[in-house]
Amino acid sequence: MPSRDSILQSVARVSALIYSLCWLIGRFVYICTMNLYVIGRKVPDRRGPYILAVTHLSHLEPAIVSLVVHRRIDWVARTECYCNRFTAWLLRMLGAIKVNRQGVPVSTIRTSLERLRQGRVVGIFPEGGVSRGKASMVNGGPLKYGVCLLACRAQVPIIPVVVVGVHELMRVEPWLPFKQAHVWLAFGKPIPPLDAGRTIVDRRAACRALGDQLRAAMQALHSELCERYKLGDRTGNTYAEASTASSPEHAISTPAALRVRAQSRESSAPFAHPSATPG
Repeated sequence: MPSRDSILQSVARVSALIYSLCWLIGRFVYICTMNLYVIGRKVPDRRGPYILAVTHLSHLEPAIVSLVVHRRIDWVARTECYCNRFTAWLLRMLGAIKVNRQGVPVSTIRTSLERLRQGRVVGIFPEGGVSRGKASMVNGGPLKYGVCLLACRAQVPIIPVVVVGVHELMRVEPWLPFKQAHVWLAFGKPIPPLDAGRTIVDRRAACRALGDQLRAAMQALHSELCERYKLGDRTGNTYAEASTASSPEHAISTPAALRVRAQSRESSAPFAHPSATPG
């Protein structure tokens, strides 16, 4: 009878194969249909664990960003995406991390921390849902502080990513004829994590400060994209999915977050350093 380790290794090989296959299919579609304009293309090729914090104008950002980044990304996906058995199976094979956007789910944070310990890349949408126009972070919209909490706990950097024009791909017209779809991406410099401190007050302050840095970086990237490519405002009409926007107090003080911190302190496994070889 196969051991548990051999089964896990087999699942990991199948998962890697499926991810590579999906990447190749997406790459083929991209070559045939899209024009991608990228600033900072080499930034996400760094070694070691980090968090990708991506704007969220539509549901296509994971596919678009994954085509540009050469490393495998474990995307945080909301529970609504696991709507049927096939979709749920595919997301698990692609390494997605399930999240319930209401509250601070323990399993999501624990799994994300474990992936980062393994030297992997975790992709998160700090706005918590599709946000366009004035609801977008780049235009002063709110963000969830879970990404800041995760970065401070794991002591890994955050790479801000701004994607513009992707919401227009939800219609048929931009795709036809071929090579008519246009998407603009910008990768910012890694934002180093802050010391979370030893008290709740310190952690709140660290999350708030890191969130301010992230927001400023995304707004600067958006401005750079718009100026370089003469885009104007391409964030669409104001729209925000129903979700609970976290404050630093909410991200730090909920019972779920407190349990995760207690479990993290009990763990003896150190976090992988950002310069470590990726898993």
